[in-house]
Amino acid sequence: MLNNDKLRGTRMSGEEHGQKQDVVFFFGAGASVDAGIPDTYKFVTDFEMHIKEQHSSLIGTLKRIIDIRQRFNENTLGPERRQIDVEQLLDTLRRLIDRQREPLLNFYEKKIFCLGSRKGSFEELKTLLESYIRKTMIIEEELKIAYLRNLLQFETPIEVYTTNYDTCIEQLSYLNHRSYTDGFDVNWNKKNFDARFDIKHYKIHGSAIWYQNAKTKECMKVPVYPPAEGPLRSIYGEFVEPLLIYPAQKSEYIEPLTELQLMFKERIFSKETKFLVVVGYSFRDDYVIHMLWDAARVNEDLVAIIISPDSQQIFEERLKFVNKDAGDLSRISERIICLPYPFATIIRQLKNNYLRVLRQVRSQENQNLGQERDGQSPIPWQFLVRLCIDTEFSTKVEFLLEEKISKQWHELSDFGSPQDLTIYAIKGLLHSVIAHDGLEEKWLSRVNDSFEPISIENLKLKDVSIASFKLEFMDRGTAYSLGTVAEKWIVPILNERTNKINLLSKKYVNSLKSTEESFKRLEELRRYLEAFKGDVEWERYGQYKKGNPPDTRAIPVKSPVIASVELDNSGRLVLNWAKMELERIYGGKSFQFGLGN
Repeated sequence: MLNNDKLRGTRMSGEEHGQKQDVVFFFGAGASVDAGIPDTYKFVTDFEMHIKEQHSSLIGTLKRIIDIRQRFNENTLGPERRQIDVEQLLDTLRRLIDRQREPLLNFYEKKIFCLGSRKGSFEELKTLLESYIRKTMIIEEELKIAYLRNLLQFETPIEVYTTNYDTCIEQLSYLNHRSYTDGFDVNWNKKNFDARFDIKHYKIHGSAIWYQNAKTKECMKVPVYPPAEGPLRSIYGEFVEPLLIYPAQKSEYIEPLTELQLMFKERIFSKETKFLVVVGYSFRDDYVIHMLWDAARVNEDLVAIIISPDSQQIFEERLKFVNKDAGDLSRISERIICLPYPFATIIRQLKNNYLRVLRQVRSQENQNLGQERDGQSPIPWQFLVRLCIDTEFSTKVEFLLEEKISKQWHELSDFGSPQDLTIYAIKGLLHSVIAHDGLEEKWLSRVNDSFEPISIENLKLKDVSIASFKLEFMDRGTAYSLGTVAEKWIVPILNERTNKINLLSKKYVNSLKSTEESFKRLEELRRYLEAFKGDVEWERYGQYKKGNPPDTRAIPVKSPVIASVELDNSGRLVLNWAKMELERIYGGKSFQFGLGN
């Protein structure tokens, strides 16, 4: 049981209460998957297995319900959304229990009910499912929520809104000695959110440890493990029901839940809220979508960050358009950042990288717009593009490149060195490939465009002597030694891929598979360049050419010096051979990054 003494907060003065953080979190089921809690779809398959093992007499009825509901989903939502989730199963069971009160059935001349089952089986399944949800939503092992500790690095109060029923945040707070409120003492008291707590948790769909008195409708929190199965009863003999809501119930008035939804709306409408960090939530609740659309109209500074491997798909399907058929974009469409990574890995960088730079983005954009209104020039739009690429703010990147800059990628001189231009193009490409945002070809073109300074025609031979020679790239009067290209150009690109792999984790690393062949060639290019950096002795070159090519990391120096060969002819031979080698590695006259299947 959670110790309320450790979680109690203190009352705030009005001045203190007004000081809120500019970041709020919204957690969906995906935020708890790493704690071992199944997502909404796996819940159904797990529950089906549970019924098969523990209540075999009900398995036939449950399978039939799931099958019929899946066919309904396929007919109404499309084949890709056929799978049934736990909220749809709860909704279906409730409708089956209340089917005699469904007015639409009276419009059919022949009312044939095709789902035969013994009396009370629907009620029993619903009770069993609610008990299973409560049991599954309570975490028993501390290590399972270890990844959430990174959430505690944020400034307090940390505000988390969620549609989840689980107790991950409650237990995180307790185990790390942080004061916590979800609006309850034992009974609901919304004034708790006016007190000073480290963590404020707004569970807008209820909780596994919340109950409602079946008779009085009074709501209470009972932070204990629920009975394995069946209803819970108070010492006064009154039954209490789990306080969980799902789609069919969301229009009903249940005091804590209605209040919590209004609090969420007020928070994202507030000018104090700059960033809404949405974690593992698919936006399947229409009222949440409409709140966000309306909030974007009122709160012009609001930016939504969607963290999920499916973030781009969620954005495209649920948030981008008010009316997709008519092409009507929502007000929030250009203020959404899709971070297509698991929360457990990205949370480490969220505060000190993404949010820090995003605050700089907002400040720089306001400064640029002010200069534009005043007729000043030049305006540092290219610097703003760099900041947006660093935060994977792809919608704003494309807007700035098309509307504010209107230059070819290689013409962006304010980016810094040509190496920087290449690195930022790679960053954009990797995000696009992982997110599947439809901009892959644009970024691929930018990447290949930025490799032009190290094209084969720019390779030059210099300082040819009886003992050694040098190779370098010469572009528009600037020389780039092979060592510089390897260390300042190619290695950072390879590191960028490593960073993305670390963010993706093993589970999702295949999303970068299409880039695998190109990065192998970049690794080969790095080895080639490092083999010939600085002064290249003729004997070392001879060993390399003979191996065609050997492992260039350890070339022996044993051959006699090639002193008898006329230097000019040798120089031409070396340069031609070096160009042939580079063309093989590049896949063309300049490095050609490609996306395989």
